[in-house]
Amino acid sequence: MTTTAPQWRDQASALRYLAAKVARVHGPTHPDMGTLAEVVAALADSRDDDRAAHTALAARLRDLTGGFRPWPGACASVHQLFQGLGAVAASLPVTPIVEQP
Repeated sequence: MTTTAPQWRDQASALRYLAAKVARVHGPTHPDMGTLAEVVAALADSRDDDRAAHTALAARLRDLTGGFRPWPGACASVHQLFQGLGAVAASLPVTPIVEQP
Protein backbone atom coordinates (compact mmCIF):
# COMPACT_ATOMS: atom_id res chain seq x y z
CA MET A 1 0.00 0.00 0.00
CA THR A 2 1.47 3.31 -1.08
CA THR A 3 0.52 6.58 0.53
CA THR A 4 1.21 9.93 -1.02
CA ALA A 5 2.36 12.94 0.91
CA PRO A 6 0.01 15.92 1.02
CA GLN A 7 0.89 18.58 -1.53
CA TRP A 8 1.79 21.10 1.19
CA ARG A 9 4.38 18.65 2.57
CA ASP A 10 6.06 18.28 -0.83
CA GLN A 11 6.13 22.06 -1.18
CA ALA A 12 7.47 22.57 2.36
CA SER A 13 10.18 19.96 1.78
CA ALA A 14 11.26 21.69 -1.42
CA LEU A 15 11.23 25.12 0.27
CA ARG A 16 13.36 23.84 3.16
CA TYR A 17 16.51 24.12 1.03
CA LEU A 18 15.59 27.51 -0.35
CA ALA A 19 14.92 28.76 3.20
CA ALA A 20 18.37 27.54 4.29
CA LYS A 21 19.96 29.33 1.31
CA VAL A 22 18.11 32.57 2.09
CA ALA A 23 19.15 32.30 5.75
CA ARG A 24 22.79 31.75 4.79
CA VAL A 25 22.89 34.64 2.30
CA HIS A 26 20.63 37.17 4.04
CA GLY A 27 20.96 36.13 7.69
CA PRO A 28 23.58 38.76 8.54
CA THR A 29 21.22 41.59 7.56
CA HIS A 30 17.91 39.79 8.20
CA PRO A 31 18.45 37.59 11.29
CA ASP A 32 14.85 36.32 11.25
CA MET A 33 15.70 34.32 8.13
CA GLY A 34 17.60 31.81 10.29
CA THR A 35 14.52 31.35 12.43
CA LEU A 36 12.38 31.12 9.31
CA ALA A 37 14.57 28.27 7.99
CA GLU A 38 14.09 26.43 11.30
CA VAL A 39 10.30 26.88 11.14
CA VAL A 40 10.20 25.62 7.54
CA ALA A 41 12.23 22.55 8.59
CA ALA A 42 9.88 21.94 11.54
CA LEU A 43 6.90 22.14 9.22
CA ALA A 44 8.46 19.77 6.70
CA ASP A 45 9.14 17.31 9.54
CA SER A 46 5.72 17.66 11.24
CA ARG A 47 3.15 14.90 11.31
CA ASP A 48 0.37 15.11 8.72
CA ASP A 49 -2.32 15.00 11.44
CA ASP A 50 -0.81 17.57 13.85
CA ARG A 51 -3.25 20.40 13.17
CA ALA A 52 -2.26 22.33 16.28
CA ALA A 53 1.37 22.40 15.15
CA HIS A 54 0.34 23.40 11.64
CA THR A 55 -1.73 26.27 13.04
CA ALA A 56 1.18 27.52 15.15
CA LEU A 57 3.74 27.09 12.37
CA ALA A 58 1.55 28.86 9.80
CA ALA A 59 1.16 31.80 12.18
CA ARG A 60 4.92 31.86 12.79
CA LEU A 61 5.63 31.80 9.05
CA ARG A 62 3.22 34.70 8.53
CA ASP A 63 4.90 36.65 11.34
CA LEU A 64 8.48 36.02 10.21
CA THR A 65 7.72 37.00 6.62
CA GLY A 66 5.62 40.06 7.37
CA GLY A 67 2.57 38.45 5.83
CA PHE A 68 4.64 36.80 3.06
CA ARG A 69 5.79 40.18 1.76
CA PRO A 70 9.50 40.38 0.85
CA TRP A 71 11.43 43.39 2.05
CA PRO A 72 12.20 46.17 -0.45
CA GLY A 73 15.04 45.19 -2.75
CA ALA A 74 14.81 41.48 -1.88
CA CYS A 75 16.31 39.07 -4.39
CA ALA A 76 14.39 36.58 -6.54
CA SER A 77 15.09 33.73 -4.07
CA VAL A 78 13.40 35.64 -1.26
CA HIS A 79 10.41 36.39 -3.47
CA GLN A 80 10.17 32.72 -4.50
CA LEU A 81 10.49 31.56 -0.87
CA PHE A 82 7.86 33.94 0.50
CA GLN A 83 5.43 33.19 -2.33
CA GLY A 84 5.89 29.45 -1.82
CA LEU A 85 5.47 29.71 1.95
CA GLY A 86 2.29 31.73 1.48
CA ALA A 87 0.89 28.95 -0.70
CA VAL A 88 1.94 26.29 1.82
CA ALA A 89 0.41 28.19 4.74
CA ALA A 90 -2.85 28.62 2.82
CA SER A 91 -3.12 24.90 2.13
CA LEU A 92 -2.20 23.58 5.59
CA PRO A 93 -4.79 21.58 7.49
CA VAL A 94 -5.12 23.83 10.54
CA THR A 95 -7.24 23.95 13.67
CA PRO A 96 -9.73 26.80 13.41
CA ILE A 97 -9.26 29.48 16.03
CA VAL A 98 -12.44 29.89 18.04
CA GLU A 99 -13.16 33.33 19.44
CA GLN A 100 -14.15 33.32 23.10
CA PRO A 101 -17.17 35.47 23.99
